[in-house]
Amino acid sequence: MANNPTDSRLCFLEGRRVQAPLIDAFDVWTVGGIRIGTLDGVVVDPAEQRARFLVVDRGRLLPDRCLIPLPAHLDVVHHALRVEDCDPAECEKFQPAKFRRMVGDRDRSANR
Repeated sequence: MANNPTDSRLCFLEGRRVQAPLIDAFDVWTVGGIRIGTLDGVVVDPAEQRARFLVVDRGRLLPDRCLIPLPAHLDVVHHALRVEDCDPAECEKFQPAKFRRMVGDRDRSANR
C-alpha cells in the first residue's frame, strides 16, 4: 500500500502512547537541515503492522500538525528524526477526525 493519508484503515497513535524511550522528545528535521517541528504521533496501518506517516507539530503556541511520509532515520547524536527534504508549508495538514485512534496494541473507532 502506498502512503495514502485518506486510506480508512489507517490509525493515529499519539506520541505519548508509543512504547519506546524518549520518543515524544524528538524534533523532526529534513536531511537538508530544516527543522519541521516536534513528533506528535504516528499514523499506522494496523493490518500491515507498519507506520506510514509521522504526525509533526509545527506550532509554537498553538498546535499546527502535519503529516510527513515515512521513512525517517533516527539521528541519535542530535536526538532527532530525519526525513527526506520537503517544504513543511506544503505538507498535508493532520486532521484527527479522518483517523481511528490506536491505543497500545488495539485500535478504536473513537476519534480525537
